[in-house]
Amino acid sequence: MPALRLILDRVFATRSILLDERCPGSRTMARHSISASAFCRMSRTIFEAAARSFLAWRRPQLPCHASYGILACMTHDVAASSHRRPTFADYGDDYFTALYGAVPRQTAVDVARDRLIRTLVQRYVEGGRLLEIGCGFGYLLGSFGASMPGRWRLHGTDISAHAAAVAQRRLPSSHVVAADIQQGIPFQGLFDVLIAVNVLEHLPEPSVAARAIAAALRPGGVVVAHLPTINNALSRWIYAHSYERDPTHVYRPSGAEFNLLFEQAGFRTLDSLFCPFWPAPLWRLLKPHPAYMAVFERL
Repeated sequence: MPALRLILDRVFATRSILLDERCPGSRTMARHSISASAFCRMSRTIFEAAARSFLAWRRPQLPCHASYGILACMTHDVAASSHRRPTFADYGDDYFTALYGAVPRQTAVDVARDRLIRTLVQRYVEGGRLLEIGCGFGYLLGSFGASMPGRWRLHGTDISAHAAAVAQRRLPSSHVVAADIQQGIPFQGLFDVLIAVNVLEHLPEPSVAARAIAAALRPGGVVVAHLPTINNALSRWIYAHSYERDPTHVYRPSGAEFNLLFEQAGFRTLDSLFCPFWPAPLWRLLKPHPAYMAVFERL
């Protein structure tokens, strides 16, 4: 853990300096700076323990497609246009076996994340047409029907024909098809809610997807999106030891850059949450882990 300690030292030392330099010469700010420094020392201790837990989570050893040419170094930019974009063929049986296991199931972390997504959706919308992009085997999609029966008309898409077929078999009352969001939404009519969990990081053209989402959502409709982000030295280090194992992660924004992507497509940001999500103000300030969730409203 020496490398982790060095990173944490730099992250929190930098934050303390920024707090101290906002208003030099002010006694009030000086007292605030001392408090902030003590807070940072405490938070660093918490993060050191938390980081061990984060890195202990099982991350899928996904098939390595060397031809993607994804840069080994971390970047906030979309992969260069010369790199081959992921296609339907890259998300076959082997990808989802690595993701869900030989006997498909969700992890406890995934279940907790999905519960939070349902809570956020219910906060803003009571029911209606719901579309999940990149629904995989339909675990989250099905949980809306199970926990709130009769309130939602469920639709789903996935770039993998294999995953879409599995989800449709599991959820016969829903409508699930294989589709690439960058080529548009394959359903007619407007939706009340659209969910994209761990989808946009796979897209070489996320701005195209954001515009397609805007076109498919009614004014006042809500988007809940989740993806890994890179916000500081600590989240960059965790990303490099976890999410980077998946070579299809070609879009690597910060949380602020991701919000801007949707705001430029015609949304306003309602909420933003950084893992471990609660208490939200603390993690929104410190951004320790790449996992990021945001809620947007269609203008």
